[in-house]
Amino acid sequence: MTFVLKDLSELKKHFNDTVDIILKRENKGKIQDLTNPHRKFELQFLTSILEQLELQVSKKTHVPSNLVHVFYGAMFTVIQDIENNRGRLESSGLLSARLKDVIGIGEDVKAEDKPDLYQTAKFYTALNAFLNQIFIDHDSRKGFAKHHMLTEVPTEHLDKLIQTSYQLENEAQKAIVASFTMDGEGEAELDSFEPAKKAPFSATARFGGWDKLNADIDELIKEELADKNVSKIEKLTSKNRIAQLQYLNTTRSTLKTAALEESEKVAILAGSMHLVRQQIENEYKGSLVYNKENSVILMGKTKKKGLNGILAVDVVSQQDVEALVTSATQFVQFMTVTPKVENNKKAIRSKHIFSPIADFNLKATFNLFIDMILDCRKKALETNVEEFKKETKGPEKPAKGYLGGLSSKLGLTIFGAKKDDEEEEEDEDLEHKSGSSKVVH
Repeated sequence: MTFVLKDLSELKKHFNDTVDIILKRENKGKIQDLTNPHRKFELQFLTSILEQLELQVSKKTHVPSNLVHVFYGAMFTVIQDIENNRGRLESSGLLSARLKDVIGIGEDVKAEDKPDLYQTAKFYTALNAFLNQIFIDHDSRKGFAKHHMLTEVPTEHLDKLIQTSYQLENEAQKAIVASFTMDGEGEAELDSFEPAKKAPFSATARFGGWDKLNADIDELIKEELADKNVSKIEKLTSKNRIAQLQYLNTTRSTLKTAALEESEKVAILAGSMHLVRQQIENEYKGSLVYNKENSVILMGKTKKKGLNGILAVDVVSQQDVEALVTSATQFVQFMTVTPKVENNKKAIRSKHIFSPIADFNLKATFNLFIDMILDCRKKALETNVEEFKKETKGPEKPAKGYLGGLSSKLGLTIFGAKKDDEEEEEDEDLEHKSGSSKVVH
């Protein structure tokens, strides 16, 4: 057997029954009366999402199966929230058991009947994209909608739930990367590459176009060679630096002949530069000897820009960084990873454009991409929460809570395309309240 999705009506009935059972056990009339704040807000979180899903089903504006993925993601998130908040000697409790039962992941369920890595990742991706609806025009840059679907859940609790969902998607994507075999066949056809989502103008405009960005990289490499007193990249003493600069050169030489819009070429190359910058930052964090303030490639020299200056890391929004990193990730995945094969798993091509680069670790690269996107989302979340606190200037009433921030507007899996809500999700994805006591029938 294999895992089978339940439809929304079946999930709704089971959830309503779950709410009834919990209220009867606690001798309460409605969710708001529950004394356990975690349980109360978890139920309100699920209730509000289910109501919004039903509304969208009735409007026939979304693919039903995509909406079901959202609720599965929400249930998984609540299960993890329960784990995050329970004491060492406490059991997971009734709500967790009921949710595991309806999902089909209980202890009595065989492994082959549970959702696989790709299905689980889809759930989290769908949920994080869906939750963008709490923003004006579904865009976190524009701030929160005044009366969004999750106003019953206070910011403090929603903040934790959303961070949990981000983290779960991160872990699911990494599990997929870990599952990659190394025996993929065939070479990628560059002419077939079509980015699922393109970076917005706000993310690419600062670079001044393809030629300008390439000129900046040329100058950056020259400055690094001059600082290290070597004649070419291969003469650098740092194997990591050699691999990083060769990665950038391979990326831009490949993109040069790609039939892509200039803005998307810029996005991919800039996202690759963000990757290299983060790799170098991590090197300095782990060093007790060297100081990044002295790094030419990061900080630049007088009147010369390092990576920090070219990428404008002090002023660029986290949403734009995520967009650029996502563009780079889509490109790297297309060029190096095969679609699902007979065993229903993806594989790294035995030969790809980065194969000639010694010390280039593709899986580690994917994992860093994943972590960078998580970091962008968390920082954007923190910014939105702080802005909300400044606006409210006082204790927040639970019934009027705002959601503090959310994932980037892109709604992408880390690897590959997440189509618009109106379209079916692709197999190629790495799968990268109400005051009522229950959902109204």
